[in-house]
Amino acid sequence: MKVHYVDLAKETIGPPVTVRAYLTQTVAEFLEVVAKVLDVPLASMRCVRECYYNDLRLLANPSRTLRIEGFIKSNKVGSNQFKVQSVSVSIT
Repeated sequence: MKVHYVDLAKETIGPPVTVRAYLTQTVAEFLEVVAKVLDVPLASMRCVRECYYNDLRLLANPSRTLRIEGFIKSNKVGSNQFKVQSVSVSIT
């Protein structure tokens, strides 16, 4: 499967990186592999699957298998890292 790292701030798409994935893997397992290959913290990573041209779907359900998510042999996946902002709320 080809994975592209997308830098939203610079509006650039990195070169494809091949990641071996099995259709029986869960989304959580797949995201762990992608995070390791791209050297990105899993907690601040989002991945989307390109179903068709201009049809992107967020991989949000970690317990579903890749087959259930609709993956086929030649899917493209985009990944980006987002900043986690801590929000503090004062209770008075």
